[in-house]
Amino acid sequence: MGQSPSSPTLNSVSDAEPTTSGGSRDFKDQINDFMSEGLIPPVRTEQKLDIYLWRSSKFGTHASIVVGCQDPNYTNFFTLELCIDHERRNIIPVTRLIEDKKEGWDLRGSVTNSIEHIVEFANGLIQDHGKYKIANNCQDFCNRFLKGVFEEGMLTDFQKAAIVVGQAASHSVVLSVV
Repeated sequence: MGQSPSSPTLNSVSDAEPTTSGGSRDFKDQINDFMSEGLIPPVRTEQKLDIYLWRSSKFGTHASIVVGCQDPNYTNFFTLELCIDHERRNIIPVTRLIEDKKEGWDLRGSVTNSIEHIVEFANGLIQDHGKYKIANNCQDFCNRFLKGVFEEGMLTDFQKAAIVVGQAASHSVVLSVV
């Protein structure tokens, strides 16, 4: 998907050219394109997803999140990463489709969730990220993503609803009339 002449100039901090949806502020457009082309599974289906941390070099100059599905019918992976818009001095989320697993990917774990929920979570982190600088960079984005996914856990809407219903059922209210 090419950029229009009016799109901001994007300079990726990674070593490969990312795919953007014309300077989009989130990952959804490109992820939906991948799904429409049959390259990744349906985004709303809950499934087992592998989450990797990918550093572009031994020194870790650029870090990305890589997501893959354990369904053997879908062997592609996609990245969730940051790109710098130098004209506007801010960050833009980008994603790349990767056909083969790469050496150097660090499997951080697996989660059962939908791609849509993972992407919404990543988009929320991007919106709160602020200006890109040494102390607020792609490694920080990856660290916050991994912490949110694995330490705090990511609950699906169904799981959240089950908790609310369970809490309501365990807290019965007794009204007395005097």
